[in-house]
Parts: sequence; C-alpha cells; structure tokens
Amino acid sequence: MRAVASRASIAAAPIPVAATDALPTVAPRGLRATARTAVVVLTWNDLALLKQTLRTFGQFNRRTPTYVVDSGSIDGTAKWLAGGGYRLIRHPINLGIFRASLDAWERAASAGYEFILNLQSDFPCTRAAPFEVLEEYLDANPQVGFIRLNRWREMRRNCVTHEPIVAGPAEALRDGWRIVQYNYHMSFHPYLFRANIVAFLKQAWPRTERGLMRQYEKLGLRGAKLQPACFSTIECNRHGTPGWRH
Repeated sequence: MRAVASRASIAAAPIPVAATDALPTVAPRGLRATARTAVVVLTWNDLALLKQTLRTFGQFNRRTPTYVVDSGSIDGTAKWLAGGGYRLIRHPINLGIFRASLDAWERAASAGYEFILNLQSDFPCTRAAPFEVLEEYLDANPQVGFIRLNRWREMRRNCVTHEPIVAGPAEALRDGWRIVQYNYHMSFHPYLFRANIVAFLKQAWPRTERGLMRQYEKLGLRGAKLQPACFSTIECNRHGTPGWRH
C-alpha cells in the first residue's frame, strides 16, 4: 500500500472476484494460517479494496487472516468487518503504516507464531500461498529473513546499501514452487518473515518504511522471492486528513 497521496488510480490488472459484496465463508475466529504462521492485513479507509483482498484470500486459501488491523478508518470498515468472524484490531486514529503494522506483529509474536505474513488492503490474492513449503524453506535457510510473495516492479538497487540487486539461481521446492535468494530490502509488501525479528525491527528509527529497511539490514539476513507470486499489487494513491502516513 503506497503511502502517497490520492485515491483511486489503480495500476494493476483486474483480479477476478465474485460479483457479490458478501463476505466469504470464514473459519472460526482467529484461525491460524498454519500452526506456525500468522496472517496480518492492515487497512485504512480502503473498504472496497479490502473486500477484494479478503475475498480472494479466503477463496484461494480457504482460511481467514489471523488479524485484520483497521488504523482509524472512517469509511465503515470496522462495521463491515464486525460480522465476519475476523479478529479485528481497531485503532481510533490512523497510526501510520509502521506503528499499526508493528502493533499487530508484536501481538502475533507474543501469541507464539514463528512466522508472519504481512498484507495490506491492496494486495489481492492470485493463488493459494504454500505456507508449509515456505516454513520448511525458512527452517532450512537461517540466513534468509523474509520471502516476498507478490508481483511488483523491483528497484535495481538495495534502498539502504545502494548495492545492485543480485539474485542467486532459482531453487526448486516441492509442489512445483521455486525460490530465489537476493539482496533486496525489507518493506511493507506481502512478505512472510520470521516473528523473532519483530522486537529488533521495532527499534527502527525513524519509524518509517525506510527506517524499517535500515533496521533489517543490520541483521545481516538475506531476502528471497517466491515464484510464481501469490499476490498482486494495486498501487493506490491517497490524499486527505490525517492521511496514510509512513
């Protein structure tokens, strides 16, 4: 979710979704994606896209997110979510991406989850995410801190180190998945990452996406990206008060 200003320029191919606005059939409140991974979805005044993201996630994965975080929306988001069986974290004001995300990540880590899949309201799902495959990969590769799961134009350089992005060879995983390690930076995109780094990430300064990137680099961990991707990315410009702050 871009923290830039204006509301409805959508720069992504349409994702096929059901014509109805109804919530998908959801599992009991707080169902874990697996016993090890928590799924966090953050939103702010983005009800239309949130419906699409939650609907497609439920359709492909047959489960619900662990936490849905509403950072002070005034567009009816909380009311719509209330009857859906979601574990809602509701903030009365917009905390910004960093603080609202970290709050949910800390809750997931405290609840004993080992991994966290970070989503926002403009990341519709395009295929089922292979949670167990990714968990196995992270278990076997302690040098990797996160796995990127979305399609998005990538920068040519690491935003923190300014080094050219260099990708390793594609590694075959089970069930036809592939993964590539590379020196990309962490961000608030659809990343599945280790919950045990949350306390360290919380120390980032400034408390912005760039601060998160810098803090992650201090860990000395690499990144990886899954092929094919499981999520699309809708670039949504925003405006208004208080604004979707980094």
